[in-house]
Amino acid sequence: MSHKDNFREYPERPIVGVGGVILRADRVLLVKRAKPPRHGAWSLPGGAQETGEKAAAAFSRELKEETNLDIAPAGFIAVVDFIEPDDAGAVRHHYTLLDYWAESEAGQARPGSDVAEVAWAPLERLEDYDLWDQTREVIRTAVALRAAQRKRSSRHSLKGHLRTAGIAVVFGLTAYGAIHLLLWFLKSIGLMA
Repeated sequence: MSHKDNFREYPERPIVGVGGVILRADRVLLVKRAKPPRHGAWSLPGGAQETGEKAAAAFSRELKEETNLDIAPAGFIAVVDFIEPDDAGAVRHHYTLLDYWAESEAGQARPGSDVAEVAWAPLERLEDYDLWDQTREVIRTAVALRAAQRKRSSRHSLKGHLRTAGIAVVFGLTAYGAIHLLLWFLKSIGLMA
Protein backbone atom coordinates (compact mmCIF):
# COMPACT_ATOMS: atom_id res chain seq x y z
CA MET A 1 0.00 0.00 0.00
CA SER A 2 1.41 3.39 -0.96
CA HIS A 3 1.29 6.44 1.28
CA LYS A 4 -1.38 7.91 -1.02
CA ASP A 5 -3.72 4.93 -0.41
CA ASN A 6 -4.08 5.88 3.25
CA PHE A 7 -4.85 9.61 3.35
CA ARG A 8 -4.31 9.69 7.12
CA GLU A 9 -0.66 8.68 6.82
CA TYR A 10 1.68 11.26 5.32
CA PRO A 11 -1.18 13.70 4.67
CA GLU A 12 -0.78 16.63 2.29
CA ARG A 13 -2.41 18.85 4.90
CA PRO A 14 -3.58 18.43 8.51
CA ILE A 15 -6.73 16.41 9.15
CA VAL A 16 -9.35 18.04 11.37
CA GLY A 17 -10.48 15.83 14.21
CA VAL A 18 -12.66 16.18 17.28
CA GLY A 19 -12.06 14.84 20.76
CA GLY A 20 -14.26 14.60 23.80
CA VAL A 21 -13.57 14.89 27.50
CA ILE A 22 -16.61 13.11 28.92
CA LEU A 23 -16.96 13.57 32.66
CA ARG A 24 -19.08 11.53 35.06
CA ALA A 25 -18.73 12.58 38.69
CA ASP A 26 -14.98 12.19 39.47
CA ARG A 27 -14.19 10.09 36.37
CA VAL A 28 -13.34 10.69 32.72
CA LEU A 29 -14.14 8.40 29.80
CA LEU A 30 -11.05 7.01 28.08
CA VAL A 31 -10.75 4.71 25.07
CA LYS A 32 -7.96 2.35 24.08
CA ARG A 33 -7.19 2.89 20.39
CA ALA A 34 -7.58 -0.16 18.13
CA LYS A 35 -6.02 1.55 15.07
CA PRO A 36 -3.22 4.00 14.30
CA PRO A 37 -2.32 6.61 15.18
CA ARG A 38 -1.56 5.71 18.80
CA HIS A 39 -2.70 2.09 18.38
CA GLY A 40 -3.03 0.44 21.80
CA ALA A 41 -2.79 3.73 23.70
CA TRP A 42 -5.40 5.21 26.00
CA SER A 43 -6.89 8.43 24.70
CA LEU A 44 -10.01 10.55 24.55
CA PRO A 45 -12.81 9.35 22.29
CA GLY A 46 -13.00 11.14 18.97
CA GLY A 47 -12.02 11.04 15.34
CA ALA A 48 -11.95 12.81 12.00
CA GLN A 49 -14.52 15.39 11.01
CA GLU A 50 -16.36 14.55 7.78
CA THR A 51 -16.81 16.95 4.88
CA GLY A 52 -19.95 19.05 5.36
CA GLU A 53 -20.20 18.15 9.05
CA LYS A 54 -20.16 20.78 11.77
CA ALA A 55 -17.57 20.21 14.50
CA ALA A 56 -20.14 19.76 17.30
CA ALA A 57 -22.01 17.21 15.17
CA ALA A 58 -18.73 15.37 14.51
CA PHE A 59 -18.16 15.25 18.28
CA SER A 60 -21.57 13.65 18.90
CA ARG A 61 -21.20 11.21 15.98
CA GLU A 62 -17.71 10.10 17.01
CA LEU A 63 -18.78 9.62 20.64
CA LYS A 64 -21.70 7.45 19.52
CA GLU A 65 -19.52 5.42 17.13
CA GLU A 66 -16.70 4.86 19.61
CA THR A 67 -18.54 4.56 22.96
CA ASN A 68 -22.25 4.03 22.19
CA LEU A 69 -23.14 7.16 24.20
CA ASP A 70 -25.43 9.89 22.89
CA ILE A 71 -23.77 13.10 24.03
CA ALA A 72 -23.86 16.72 22.93
CA PRO A 73 -20.94 18.99 23.80
CA ALA A 74 -21.32 21.25 26.83
CA GLY A 75 -18.46 23.49 25.78
CA PHE A 76 -15.28 23.92 23.79
CA ILE A 77 -11.89 23.35 25.43
CA ALA A 78 -9.02 23.93 23.00
CA VAL A 79 -7.36 23.34 19.66
CA VAL A 80 -4.55 20.81 19.93
CA ASP A 81 -2.06 19.76 17.25
CA PHE A 82 -1.04 16.11 17.05
CA ILE A 83 2.00 15.78 14.80
CA GLU A 84 3.75 12.43 14.64
CA PRO A 85 6.95 12.07 12.60
CA ASP A 86 8.30 8.78 11.27
CA ASP A 87 11.86 7.57 11.92
CA ALA A 88 13.19 9.66 9.03
CA GLY A 89 11.53 12.83 10.37
CA ALA A 90 8.73 13.02 7.77
CA VAL A 91 5.27 13.81 9.14
CA ARG A 92 3.42 10.48 9.32
CA HIS A 93 0.28 11.85 11.05
CA HIS A 94 -0.91 15.42 11.48
CA TYR A 95 -4.24 16.17 13.15
CA THR A 96 -5.67 19.48 14.25
CA LEU A 97 -7.94 18.43 17.10
CA LEU A 98 -10.94 20.40 18.35
CA ASP A 99 -11.53 19.25 21.92
CA TYR A 100 -14.93 19.59 23.56
CA TRP A 101 -16.21 18.55 26.96
CA ALA A 102 -19.50 17.13 28.16
CA GLU A 103 -21.05 15.37 31.12
CA SER A 104 -22.65 11.95 31.00
CA GLU A 105 -24.95 11.11 33.86
CA ALA A 106 -26.21 7.81 32.48
CA GLY A 107 -25.65 5.21 29.81
CA GLN A 108 -23.20 2.36 29.48
CA ALA A 109 -20.10 3.06 27.45
CA ARG A 110 -19.16 0.17 25.16
CA PRO A 111 -16.27 -0.03 22.68
CA GLY A 112 -17.30 0.69 19.12
CA SER A 113 -15.43 1.42 15.90
CA ASP A 114 -11.69 2.08 16.25
CA VAL A 115 -11.79 1.27 19.99
CA ALA A 116 -10.53 -1.85 21.80
CA GLU A 117 -11.65 -0.88 25.34
CA VAL A 118 -13.41 1.88 27.26
CA ALA A 119 -12.81 2.90 30.88
CA TRP A 120 -14.25 5.44 33.30
CA ALA A 121 -10.88 6.47 34.71
CA PRO A 122 -10.72 8.15 38.13
CA LEU A 123 -9.44 11.70 37.69
CA GLU A 124 -6.89 11.21 40.48
CA ARG A 125 -5.41 8.12 38.75
CA LEU A 126 -4.81 9.35 35.19
CA GLU A 127 -1.11 8.46 35.47
CA ASP A 128 -2.16 4.77 35.33
CA TYR A 129 -3.23 5.26 31.70
CA ASP A 130 0.01 6.68 30.24
CA LEU A 131 -1.82 9.54 28.53
CA TRP A 132 -0.33 12.04 26.12
CA ASP A 133 0.59 15.28 27.97
CA GLN A 134 -1.90 17.27 25.90
CA THR A 135 -4.67 14.81 26.81
CA ARG A 136 -4.04 15.30 30.53
CA GLU A 137 -4.04 19.07 30.01
CA VAL A 138 -7.39 19.16 28.20
CA ILE A 139 -8.90 16.89 30.89
CA ARG A 140 -7.71 19.33 33.60
CA THR A 141 -9.16 22.22 31.59
CA ALA A 142 -12.50 20.41 31.16
CA VAL A 143 -12.73 19.75 34.90
CA ALA A 144 -12.07 23.46 35.57
CA LEU A 145 -14.67 24.50 32.97
CA ARG A 146 -17.26 22.17 34.52
CA ALA A 147 -16.56 23.62 37.98
CA ALA A 148 -16.90 27.18 36.65
CA GLN A 149 -20.15 26.31 34.88
CA ARG A 150 -21.57 24.74 38.04
CA LYS A 151 -20.58 27.82 40.04
CA ARG A 152 -22.25 30.12 37.49
CA SER A 153 -25.36 27.92 37.44
CA SER A 154 -25.69 27.93 41.21
CA ARG A 155 -25.14 31.70 41.29
CA HIS A 156 -27.78 32.25 38.57
CA SER A 157 -30.12 29.94 40.41
CA LEU A 158 -29.60 31.90 43.64
CA LYS A 159 -30.09 35.20 41.80
CA GLY A 160 -33.30 33.86 40.29
CA HIS A 161 -34.62 32.80 43.69
CA LEU A 162 -33.65 36.14 45.23
CA ARG A 163 -35.27 38.01 42.33
CA THR A 164 -38.48 36.00 42.73
CA ALA A 165 -38.45 36.54 46.50
CA GLY A 166 -37.81 40.26 45.98
CA ILE A 167 -40.74 40.58 43.57
CA ALA A 168 -42.94 38.69 46.01
CA VAL A 169 -41.91 40.99 48.87
CA VAL A 170 -42.43 44.14 46.79
CA PHE A 171 -45.74 42.85 45.50
CA GLY A 172 -46.71 41.81 49.02
CA LEU A 173 -45.88 45.24 50.39
CA THR A 174 -47.58 46.92 47.47
CA ALA A 175 -50.66 44.77 47.90
CA TYR A 176 -50.61 45.42 51.64
CA GLY A 177 -50.28 49.14 51.02
CA ALA A 178 -53.03 49.08 48.38
CA ILE A 179 -55.44 47.35 50.75
CA HIS A 180 -54.76 49.93 53.46
CA LEU A 181 -55.19 52.76 50.97
CA LEU A 182 -58.51 51.26 49.83
CA LEU A 183 -59.69 50.87 53.43
CA TRP A 184 -58.71 54.49 54.21
CA PHE A 185 -60.54 55.68 51.08
CA LEU A 186 -63.66 53.70 51.93
CA LYS A 187 -63.61 55.11 55.47
CA SER A 188 -63.06 58.66 54.21
CA ILE A 189 -66.13 58.56 51.95
CA GLY A 190 -68.23 56.96 54.67
CA LEU A 191 -68.72 53.53 53.14
CA MET A 192 -66.89 51.87 55.97
CA ALA A 193 -66.80 52.48 59.68
